[in-house]
Amino acid sequence: MFARDQSVDTVATEWLNRFKDHESRAVADLFNFILKCAGCDHKIESYDVEDPDHFTDKLGDIQEEYQAQGITEYPLIAKSKTSHAFRDSFTDLLKAIVHVLAKSNVIFDDSTVMEVITAWVGPMSSAGNRPFRHTATVASLAIVDGLCEIAKDIAESCAKTQRQAEGEKKKSRVNKARVSELERNAKQTTQRQKILVDLMNSWFDTVFVHRYRDVDPRIRVDCAHALGGWVLTYPDLFFEGQYLRYLGWVLSDTNAPTRHEVVKALIWLYKDKDKQSGLRTFTERFRPRMVEMATRDHDPAVRSETVFLLDLLRDAGFLEPDDIDSIGRLIFDSELRVRKAVVKFFTANINDLYDTKVEELGGQEGLDDVLETLAGGDDFENPRIEWLKLKCLAEMLQTYDALDQTEPTNMSEVPLTDAYLLMAAGMESRFSLAADVLYDNVKDLEDWELLAGYLLFDHSRTSDQNGATTDVETLFKAQCKLSDEEEILLLEMVKYWIWRFSKSCDKTSPHIPRFSMMSRNNLLLMGNQRSSKKQAARCSMPKHLKISMRLPVKSSRVCGSTKFTL
Repeated sequence: MFARDQSVDTVATEWLNRFKDHESRAVADLFNFILKCAGCDHKIESYDVEDPDHFTDKLGDIQEEYQAQGITEYPLIAKSKTSHAFRDSFTDLLKAIVHVLAKSNVIFDDSTVMEVITAWVGPMSSAGNRPFRHTATVASLAIVDGLCEIAKDIAESCAKTQRQAEGEKKKSRVNKARVSELERNAKQTTQRQKILVDLMNSWFDTVFVHRYRDVDPRIRVDCAHALGGWVLTYPDLFFEGQYLRYLGWVLSDTNAPTRHEVVKALIWLYKDKDKQSGLRTFTERFRPRMVEMATRDHDPAVRSETVFLLDLLRDAGFLEPDDIDSIGRLIFDSELRVRKAVVKFFTANINDLYDTKVEELGGQEGLDDVLETLAGGDDFENPRIEWLKLKCLAEMLQTYDALDQTEPTNMSEVPLTDAYLLMAAGMESRFSLAADVLYDNVKDLEDWELLAGYLLFDHSRTSDQNGATTDVETLFKAQCKLSDEEEILLLEMVKYWIWRFSKSCDKTSPHIPRFSMMSRNNLLLMGNQRSSKKQAARCSMPKHLKISMRLPVKSSRVCGSTKFTL
């Protein structure tokens, strides 16, 4: 097959022809092919196939001779450029053989063929020798793959035939012969479906039930991948609790790639909205484990993939409020991959909070009408609907985490001048980590002028109404009012924008003069701030900014005018 560069379909057809000429010899050739793919040169003969009582003994003898050679490497785990192609050709050939056996009706008319193959490959999949066990397991899984594909095609054909029969019965002049033929074909396909289901269950009980928890993690990964494929290919059988539970159990596998494989399979299942209702029981049972994997798994790839999975569960309404908060907190995670994965989940939380607040204010249309009268063109210090989204962002972040308590000592005097140089602590704060991944996904964060206008608005003039008024404008301002902690948090967002902007431009950039607008608006050091945390937050701008400032007499607070340059 490999030497002559033949297609798998051609090889499968040739094998079927040999099978028709001499069944035992063809089955022996198939088993010898599997042995060869396990790295074993020993062979069985046609008379071995004809003696089912000694299958196990013969396999034991071959295994002993093979182990005596001390071989540890075998084709399936070889680290070469062609190893992946070899694996694909190996499994594709076995699936092609199953297809030609079905197409020629051998599987349906002669049950002994698959029984003999199962009798040889099944025990080999439980052999103590790892090359034998792994290769036979992959072969068995490929055979079930082929059976699933055939069962899917037959199920579709059966449904089509039944629809045709129903259509014929509804005609004014019923063709009884045609109806009888269609019903006979539907009955035949139903019988064939039962044969295939019995075969798949036999292989499942013989191989999968034992190998999904094999000591070799490679075999467990292969089993997890195969079961996910079976559920997608032939859900009529495998989309049932007795099979889905294995996916749930493997979520606790000690091997990260195995857990990762199951999560990927579950993502495909939950993406199908038609299957979500059937996954409710499974979700209730294994949801806590999924949340635990997203928040505590030691492998970043598994955690990030599980976050994507939980986002689908959230959309389906399967998550509890505590689960949503646990996943939302990952926006502060130290792993960049996890933070990127949780952005969509976190922004959905913001949008839900935003929608709730809008409804409390009377709806989007009413708010738009009120705020349109307040809009001042490019004056970003006038109330805007976007402020509410920023408020939700700040409120959500503040809910998920407390501000750092450390106040940085990040100003040092420049010798022989009246200037001070900001020695920024960098972008290491947890809120800056969140801003890093939110910047490209929360549209309002990209507009720093909008953010600055929101921060410059004097919220102290807005009182908490507590239901004392029905004026939409007043209520909107009250909803947008920032606490000190939330204001400091949004200053971190501005800080991140400056840092990111400074990384993407140089002194010749035409956009640099926009920094002067921040100076005119006193964003960094506006007025006499009583909160030392606010002063620290405003002063904790990137080290690219050089600030000259004057301190008032008898006051240690930083105030007055400010100018800075890159």
